[in-house]
Amino acid sequence: LQVACDEGRKAEDGRGLGLVEVIRAIMMLQAGRWTECLDAGAAALSHLRNQFTGVAWELATAEAYYLAALGFLGRLDEMREMFDTLVVQCREKGDLHSESHLRLGLEINPHLIDDRPDEGEADIKDAVARWGQRKFPLQHNYALRALAEVALYRGDGASALALADELWRKLARSPLRRVELIHNLALEVRSRSVLAALKQGGDQRRLLDRASRGIRDLNLRGAPWTSAHARLLSAQLALLSGSPESGASRFAEAADLFDATGMSLHATAARWRLGELTDRRLRTTAEVWLAHQRVLRPEALVNMLVPVSVPQPRL
Repeated sequence: LQVACDEGRKAEDGRGLGLVEVIRAIMMLQAGRWTECLDAGAAALSHLRNQFTGVAWELATAEAYYLAALGFLGRLDEMREMFDTLVVQCREKGDLHSESHLRLGLEINPHLIDDRPDEGEADIKDAVARWGQRKFPLQHNYALRALAEVALYRGDGASALALADELWRKLARSPLRRVELIHNLALEVRSRSVLAALKQGGDQRRLLDRASRGIRDLNLRGAPWTSAHARLLSAQLALLSGSPESGASRFAEAADLFDATGMSLHATAARWRLGELTDRRLRTTAEVWLAHQRVLRPEALVNMLVPVSVPQPRL
């Protein structure tokens, strides 16, 4: 990539430089290096927006990956504003592929930031319906994960788990399972949904075993951000097992791990829960941060990301 970038600069080839940065953005997102993805996306947009023809795919891809990076980094206010603008542009151009990718593929559904889960669910289903029923394309993978998150936002752990399990079954039969980021995201939402279902009751022994295996598998994935999620899930499992002190220390560790990956929203959610267990000021700081991102119902968003809250009776 560096050689291609150097050659593009020599030739003053804006399209070539833009394409190199698009590829870099794709690579960085797949590797979980969100800040580098954002930087590459910004560089790609800078090059491509100066080109007037022949760069529609490159420009749409750069926009999509830049937007995705904003979501993973927790820059929700910026993400929401850019999302609204890009969806309108896609509809004006009749670009169904890019529109469906935007509506389905973000880390956080913009409708949930605005406390509109019903609209979020309807939007997801409409995007899938417009795309059509073609085996198990990327859009359907995105949709099942997004619908599971809507269920988690509503506090419906059983429905979230049913959707996450459906996602996992379909992914197991699809070539998409070989894409590391897709695999890891599906594993994380399924593990999170298991904890939400466990909190609500369900088959305690089976769900406890599934939660433990999910945490183990996320740790084995080896990415810093999957390790952070594993620690966050482990903190919640400690609460469900009646160990608030252990849960508190793990929430603190998870927050630090998320900070190291740039995932500010998840770090904030972890400190919200830590504040419930230890220092109330941590939760207050988290509330201020979420208000700054214009999250209309912060507690619901935190519950979606971290379903288990106060200490539960020992299982």
